Amino acid sequence: LSHHARLRRAVPEPGFVGALELSCQPAEVARLAAKDSRAACVGQLGQAPAIVVREAVVEGGGTPTTCTHWPSALRYVLREVFKNACRAVVERHSDGFDDELPPVYCTIHSGPRGVTLCISDQGGGIPETELENVGKFMYTTYGSYGDLAASGQHGGTPLAGYGVGLALSRLFLRYLGSDLSIESRPGFGTEVCLHLCDVRECFEHLSQTSPWAQP
Repeated sequence: LSHHARLRRAVPEPGFVGALELSCQPAEVARLAAKDSRAACVGQLGQAPAIVVREAVVEGGGTPTTCTHWPSALRYVLREVFKNACRAVVERHSDGFDDELPPVYCTIHSGPRGVTLCISDQGGGIPETELENVGKFMYTTYGSYGDLAASGQHGGTPLAGYGVGLALSRLFLRYLGSDLSIESRPGFGTEVCLHLCDVRECFEHLSQTSPWAQP
């Protein structure tokens, strides 16, 4: 709806077609999402790890990566992934409010099939028994480590607990021809990779139960 509403504006926004930014810079979107996520983590847990955004092409002397994408949707997805990573790191490494925490890294790679953002943390990973449920609607691990009891909360918070963040993130990405993958290394950390398709090269992906989906 946002996309179609913006297409009908009398004066188009420069650099955009509807909600799509023609030269979206994933690194800039990631830095904005990182700021949001760290603020949510500090507000709930008292501290947060640094989030380091780095582009392989820029470190090699190239120009920043761009693609045609929906920046507000990408920012939402990255916020959800960053918040999960920050919470995991704090829960695993923090004994107080002045501990040095290992950073969360967001590494951006560009290739012929699109752009990939890999977010890695040292938050201890996801147990194999829980991994298959991650990303399902209404499934959350928030509260399983005593953080709800400690905070007096009995439901979702700006940091976590609603059980919809990753599920909606996957829906957003798949609709735009993209996807995410999760790799857990129990005892060490988790890596979530967002595989972004340039929307100029992709068609919208409809659910097979949709009346508009092709047979």
